[in-house]
Amino acid sequence: MPISRLRFRLSAALAGAGLLISGCANPGVGSDRDDPTAPVTLTFWHGWSTPGEVKALNDSVARFEKRHRNITVKVVPNVTDETMNQALRAGGSDAPDVMSSFTTNNVGQYCSSGMWADLDPFLKKTGVDKKRVFPKTLLDYTSYRGRQCALPLLADSYGLYYNVDAFKKAGITRPPHTMSELKRDAVKLTQRTEDGTYRRVGFMPNFRLYQNSPDRMFAQWGPRYFDAHGKARLAEDPASKQFFATTRELVDAQGGYGPLERFRTTFGDEMSSQNAFLTQKLAMHMDGEWRGLMLKDAKAPFHWDTAPMPVPDDRADTYGRGYLTGTVLGIAHSSRHQNAAWELVRYLTTDT
Repeated sequence: MPISRLRFRLSAALAGAGLLISGCANPGVGSDRDDPTAPVTLTFWHGWSTPGEVKALNDSVARFEKRHRNITVKVVPNVTDETMNQALRAGGSDAPDVMSSFTTNNVGQYCSSGMWADLDPFLKKTGVDKKRVFPKTLLDYTSYRGRQCALPLLADSYGLYYNVDAFKKAGITRPPHTMSELKRDAVKLTQRTEDGTYRRVGFMPNFRLYQNSPDRMFAQWGPRYFDAHGKARLAEDPASKQFFATTRELVDAQGGYGPLERFRTTFGDEMSSQNAFLTQKLAMHMDGEWRGLMLKDAKAPFHWDTAPMPVPDDRADTYGRGYLTGTVLGIAHSSRHQNAAWELVRYLTTDT
């Protein structure tokens, strides 16, 4: 998956906030009265860019076109959320009919602004029972205040990757279950060179590393972001302080932020053969399910395994939980071919 998908960027967050403040302009008015059996060309935007990923999606679209001979799909890869937002606000013939986003945090914006069409009418008239087809968690992050403006195209789960060989040498018999065990094991697994610099870090908690955006590890505390009235409640939630305190303890136990951050700058690109876990600069690492296949393809020169991320010590009974997210798919409100677009969305999200 492209690194653009995998990072929180303040500029994107601010752009999203500005979009909400401006009311997202007036999204172009499309049509849900088109005949889905009539000849039509749909434009589909997505964010994937690597050859294997692009081919996989193109192959899926090709299978769809064989089933729907009247529909031609023009696929446009490597489209950023910013470009998508601009096109949706502008509307017109240049806007896509169907689009996917790597950022589930955008769903509230797309649903409340009306930039993405409500999919419930399409689900209903084509007999798709969303509660039977999709797990509740996936429906939760593809809807906003009862408006189902997106569906899950892919679902991603996060967990702990660990170097089994390094564990055995350090005398560690199993992956850590709690945060105190994570800190203890991270210290044992950290190695330094003769001049005191790092050879390997047990677990790098710095938020600038690869998948380490705060929300992913924070999920282990099970936070509630909003109260019953829709007001932000994180500032008053004790879990917030516990999360940051735990992260700080992990940093301090392994040498402090400065040395860890300097070591992090020596890491290669996340999606390259110089990934820090693959090159054994990290003994443990939080990552998504795609990493396993990448490690196999790269023929990692060590034994590795996966486990759930550790949980807070006072919530040890919740071990096994983890952060879930995914790629969401929707129909532009400005599309004048919404019924045909729905056929593509339905195929990509419900046809196994």
